[in-house]
Amino acid sequence: MKKISLIIVLTFVFQSIYAQTGNYFGVNSGLTVSNFRGNEEAEKNEIGLNYLLGINLEIGIVKNLSISASINFHNKSVYRDLKENPLRDENNVIISNGFERQKTTINYFSFPIMAKYNFGSNHDYFINGGVFIDSLNDISARIDGENVSDRGSEQFLQPVDFGVAFGIGKGFKFENGNRLNLEFRNHLGLINISKIEGEELYTNSFFLQIQYQFKLKKHSTNS
Repeated sequence: MKKISLIIVLTFVFQSIYAQTGNYFGVNSGLTVSNFRGNEEAEKNEIGLNYLLGINLEIGIVKNLSISASINFHNKSVYRDLKENPLRDENNVIISNGFERQKTTINYFSFPIMAKYNFGSNHDYFINGGVFIDSLNDISARIDGENVSDRGSEQFLQPVDFGVAFGIGKGFKFENGNRLNLEFRNHLGLINISKIEGEELYTNSFFLQIQYQFKLKKHSTNS
């Protein structure tokens, strides 16, 4: 009897929450700026620009508070200058300084789970906080714009990255209930993704993300 009563109470609670809050399904896209940290070689890298694409589900909990979960195709890139011997012509004049520009990209499937709080007079500003889990998909490299083989590099990295995520943004609501969100977010990796003994390597990425969300219609429970 107690279990039945508890189920009835929880049912009314969830129905009340669902009636007072909004639920949304959306698509994500944006620019990413990434770098790595943790060892001397990683510090020599320069930040790299790339992109993310994904989908999002946001479930309202109480007024101004919701939980969102995303699945993103997320690239983390860095740049580095590779030094070689200068190239000279037949008169021994240097015609190339011997530097090549390398871009390394680590591709992840990213799964951030965030708590979102709306504030402001129109509740159109928001802050996010939560965690992310990234699953390693691929590693690629380009030297002076040309693709080079980077097969086997995955064996030096852990298959999973994990960390904390924080963001702040502004939403724009349309008459049909849909929303457009602009957000600046940071994903700070907390686990060592290097498999090389004695080496530490951590990720750090900043996003400028745009998200279009479709308001999910509530189904009537009346028969």
